[in-house]
Amino acid sequence: TWRFLFPGSAAASSKGAVPLLQLGLFSLGDQLCNCLQGPAGAFISQVMLSIMSNTSIIFTLVLSAAFLGTRFSQNHYAGCVMVVLSILVGLSPKLGSNDCSENGVQHGQCLGAYKASDGMFHVLSAGAAVFWYCAFLLSILPYAVGAVYKQHVLQGRDVEVVYATWWSGCFQILWGLLCVPFLWIKLPGQDLPPGRTLE
Repeated sequence: TWRFLFPGSAAASSKGAVPLLQLGLFSLGDQLCNCLQGPAGAFISQVMLSIMSNTSIIFTLVLSAAFLGTRFSQNHYAGCVMVVLSILVGLSPKLGSNDCSENGVQHGQCLGAYKASDGMFHVLSAGAAVFWYCAFLLSILPYAVGAVYKQHVLQGRDVEVVYATWWSGCFQILWGLLCVPFLWIKLPGQDLPPGRTLE
């Protein structure tokens, strides 16, 4: 019955009840990743955001091998190489020409160009562009840590997946509310007063 989803359910795992805090931590890494990616995402193209998000595979593989002793096959390593190559292919037109003239910016050939909320393209300095790309890559680390933690808990206690997903999702609402102040970080051309958060 639906009472199975209550806290402290003995059917939550093969070893009985699971502490809710453990399940709450399932979604904390995901929420931190979302919050930290937001600011960097404003300065990186959607295509590159999508490609670079796949580096979570690499981070998860390294952390899982280091902390859980997980063994991987050649296929897993080949997948990691493909992710790195896809990033390099995505960056190659911008790295090759890096044309930051007005025409180059409009055609997406400038590495440091981004489209602001005013609908206009702006160009970041080289240092700022490197900072935002690195910030985005580092923001994926909490997600990878969360993935490894999930693997550890689910395998160690044989937790029922539906139960774990339900409580992880409930806690994500809490983590999301606690992360609302991230919306108030002032970014160039995207200032949002706290009073307009829910508009």
